[in-house]
Amino acid sequence: MEPWWTVDLRMQYKVHRVILFNRIDCCSENLVNAEVRIGHNGENFLENSVCGSHVTAEQTEKPSVVITCNPPIRGQYVSVQLIGKEGVLTLCEVEVYAANKALASFILTPYAALPGHNNLQLMEKTAEQCAMSCLQETSFMCHSFDYKREDNICWLSDKHSFEVPLKTDYNDDPYDFYERRMEVENCYYDNGESYRGNVAVTIEGDICANWNIMSSITAINPSSYPNAGLGDHNYCRNPDSDQKPWCYFADPDDSELLGGWKHCDILQCESEKTTTEQPVQPITP
Repeated sequence: MEPWWTVDLRMQYKVHRVILFNRIDCCSENLVNAEVRIGHNGENFLENSVCGSHVTAEQTEKPSVVITCNPPIRGQYVSVQLIGKEGVLTLCEVEVYAANKALASFILTPYAALPGHNNLQLMEKTAEQCAMSCLQETSFMCHSFDYKREDNICWLSDKHSFEVPLKTDYNDDPYDFYERRMEVENCYYDNGESYRGNVAVTIEGDICANWNIMSSITAINPSSYPNAGLGDHNYCRNPDSDQKPWCYFADPDDSELLGGWKHCDILQCESEKTTTEQPVQPITP
């Protein structure tokens, strides 16, 4: 059987994120193709739901791997298993994060931030507390926040990701970006370079492939276009200034092979967006 690890959380949680801490002294490649599952079956965890996508070789080059469950998955058991390979599964630590009602109102973009466009810094806060603070903020309209995982610091912002490009090329990837779910637009302006919505289907009905999974076999990937909104998701984007947002899709007979790329089934916004700049003292992560 392929190597695995599992934990009983003792009660049911709605899990939105699992962080795998990898060995950095050696053997980091042992985590490649690891799969996270969450559910109610403690005897046969292969019947539980898959969270996020398989760990890629590029992800194992970093000390931690963030696996996002989108949408969150309810369950009592969390498992990590190597898929399609034998050998040794090495893990230093596993952190499991449950979503509360406040955090469920946000879309998570791992390893990203909006530097220089933050209005309020909060110290010693969990991501859930930052989400609640953003929803309850009255001195300005909070649309998003950056969260520094290791230090439990967040920066609330009145900006959207379609107004200001996300930055994703930080050393060691210390940040996550959260944006209020109801405010992510699913239409695009101009040629859609600023599009950060969650449409994930082509104009011909193909389901988009995860950008991270396809990164090893495609020229346009999160590494070659670090600030274009690509990452551990399959949402349509336009990193290379094409006519409109697009995505890769997998070969229908083999999900690990590239089937091609197509433009996405997204409408152009009816009018140009306008924003009013408010002079604030930026707090930069």
